[in-house]
Amino acid sequence: MSNDNSQYARKDIQDHSPCQHIAQLSSKEVQGLSRDCPQEILLKNIRAFSHTSRGAMGVFEVFDHRTCPLRLKVNVYRSGCAFKCSFCYVWRGRQVRPDRRVLRHLDHDIRIAQSLGLSRLPVMVSCSTDPFQPWEEKVKHTEKVIELLASKGFPLIILTQNPSGLLVDSYIESLKATLSVVEISIASPYVSRHTNSIFHSLAPPAFERLAAMESIASSGIAVRLRLDPVIPLLDENGPGQTEEDIRFLVRHAVDAGASMVISKTLVFTPEMASSVVDRLRNYYKMNSTIKNTAVLVLNRDLQKRLLAPVWQACQEHKVPFCSCTSPIIFPDEVICQFP
Repeated sequence: MSNDNSQYARKDIQDHSPCQHIAQLSSKEVQGLSRDCPQEILLKNIRAFSHTSRGAMGVFEVFDHRTCPLRLKVNVYRSGCAFKCSFCYVWRGRQVRPDRRVLRHLDHDIRIAQSLGLSRLPVMVSCSTDPFQPWEEKVKHTEKVIELLASKGFPLIILTQNPSGLLVDSYIESLKATLSVVEISIASPYVSRHTNSIFHSLAPPAFERLAAMESIASSGIAVRLRLDPVIPLLDENGPGQTEEDIRFLVRHAVDAGASMVISKTLVFTPEMASSVVDRLRNYYKMNSTIKNTAVLVLNRDLQKRLLAPVWQACQEHKVPFCSCTSPIIFPDEVICQFP
């Protein structure tokens, strides 16, 4: 798929503010968000919702990133993650728990979004803490959120490392009731339980996630692989993925029914596990685009070199590739459009 298409072409927007991002959407993109709402009114309504959702309720928000298509978001769980992936900052020193505000206030926020003509924007569940925490088996908050959003006609993007949690009829039926896509995160074929491993995680192993991906796809729901993050391979002992690891994941994801591969390089933050921080701090300090800051992003050339094996594997298996938060850097790359 070519990146010439104006509907999907990514804009290298430097300002991160929602208003700047929204203001630079093309007419076709904006008009596609609502059949009946004129462009200038829709832009005003998106800004209004962005401010309103940060008020007393605030469980249903605009997800706005300079390179992402416009969408809404809701995080069902908060303050941590039981999977404790070594390369993630969310869980460090925090115990995950259900966000009880969500079930109390989501319906209220939905009504506001609907009144502003935003009900055709896709909703991401969840962009911070995985929606299929161990808590989910007990409290079913994600199930209730998905059911409510689907019943109101919102398109859904489910982002998870635990797709087996979706393999229950009630979840599948809710997803099939609206336009849905499930994005399944797998960073490595070798999930380790050893805390000193760069790929330490308590999430399900890769083969289980791939099997769940196949089951979800066979039910008629679109699935994508998020090969995320790609971590530099400093020497033959690691710490990052090998090209063989990457080819393995892309090949098996495509075989399981993945319709797209989304990938990005690791963003360094000192809140990650010490096994990652200690091994990568100096490398990131030497090769980051911004110096003298705690959060470090690799320079564009290194990002391209690290993501090249993912792109090449996608070319080989004829599946669209998106480099996520990086500006487009490969031929025929696509934006992670919905669906």
